[in-house]
Amino acid sequence: MPSTFRTTLFVALAALLIPPGWYMHHRLSLFGAFRQSFQTASSFVSSNSDDIFRIEGIFQAEDLAYHESSGLVIVAGQGGWESRFRWWPAWAVFEDPSKAKDADGGLWVIDPKTWETTRLVLDGFDVPFVTHGLDIHFEPSNLSSIYIYVVNHPPLLDPNTHEPLPISDSRVEIFHLDLSSSPLTATHLRSVKHPLVQTPNDVVALSRDEFLVTNDHENRQGLKRSLEDFLTFSPNSKTTIVRVRVDLDDCNGGDVRAEVVLDGLHNANGLHRGPDGTILHCDASGAVFTIFSLTRSTADKDDTIKLTQLDSLAMPNTLDNPTYYVNSDSTPTYVLAGLLKGIKLDEYSRDPESKIPTGVWAVKKDQDGQWVKKHLVEDDGEWVSGASVGMIIPIEQKEDIREAGAQVVFEGGDIKEGRNKQGWLLVTGPYSRGIGVIKVDLDW
Repeated sequence: MPSTFRTTLFVALAALLIPPGWYMHHRLSLFGAFRQSFQTASSFVSSNSDDIFRIEGIFQAEDLAYHESSGLVIVAGQGGWESRFRWWPAWAVFEDPSKAKDADGGLWVIDPKTWETTRLVLDGFDVPFVTHGLDIHFEPSNLSSIYIYVVNHPPLLDPNTHEPLPISDSRVEIFHLDLSSSPLTATHLRSVKHPLVQTPNDVVALSRDEFLVTNDHENRQGLKRSLEDFLTFSPNSKTTIVRVRVDLDDCNGGDVRAEVVLDGLHNANGLHRGPDGTILHCDASGAVFTIFSLTRSTADKDDTIKLTQLDSLAMPNTLDNPTYYVNSDSTPTYVLAGLLKGIKLDEYSRDPESKIPTGVWAVKKDQDGQWVKKHLVEDDGEWVSGASVGMIIPIEQKEDIREAGAQVVFEGGDIKEGRNKQGWLLVTGPYSRGIGVIKVDLDW
């Protein structure tokens, strides 16, 4: 998400650097500078109170992952509430690195059939867990075996005193979850760090030993970082998508290989696997959703990856982690969550009582190939504060198709049976007190 905002300074600098008033008005509008009131999530549902609720006990979850074969949702979040307002490098909060140990970060699974949550036992993992983006990978030959990839932002330790420093030692943690284990246990396999991964935000697993990760800023903090967010043109487009490869069978850890797959991006942020092998991406503070194709080449001794832009869409507010679902006509609809008052992020990110207005959109192509949008939900921050992701689970698929024994296909294929006229929209974010759930219409 966008980092520290000092509105007055931004306005003054923008006025000096960018004479066209339309640009500044557009940027301030996108950050919600002119919005004073917001709807509540409850106004988007009927009088049936069962159509909206919040899953409690999982704080500040940035991202969600859906495991198709089990129907479970996997979440990385925090068990503690206060620490994030003193230590959260993703939003340039570096005030007290000692608070990282109080984050009580963890992994949970949610069963959408009952909405029960289970916190996983983390085996072999004893560092502060300040969770950010995540993804999962599983092999069709063993559907109960899940690899989980989570961005973590613990503080760097002083090499002499081993005390935490106000510098992030960011990395990607890799766990293995066996759904047959009791209690459910995720074994830590390794922490992955590399000089090309400095400000990791989100991750997409391409295979068990390979993933893509975004660097969302060139500067970790300060005025230059803030200007990266507010100004969308070069030289502020310096963030990257990096390909990382490891060998999880190497008990000694082995080398980490990494290369930049795409550079020159503005505020590279959320990543997600899309339909037909595409990669979904959001420029958070630029509010642009992009779809990339991914191609591999083995012409050289070492295979290479190329991301090519297929389509993009500018949105009216900041964005974060994209997801998608498949419509009843087998076409994809993309779900985009973000902030409606991002200009106050500096204030929100340091106030435990803050309520951050949130919006979630659904977007798709119509019969003429034009983008159309639907506002799925808006909230003043009471239900969900500061949404970073929205994910839809079609209700018929969850209750009818899976129970009938048909293959569950959610992120990456067509739904073969039934018409999914409604679904459960799960919404959460890095400053949310729980995971919001609301029933929404899917065919529109």
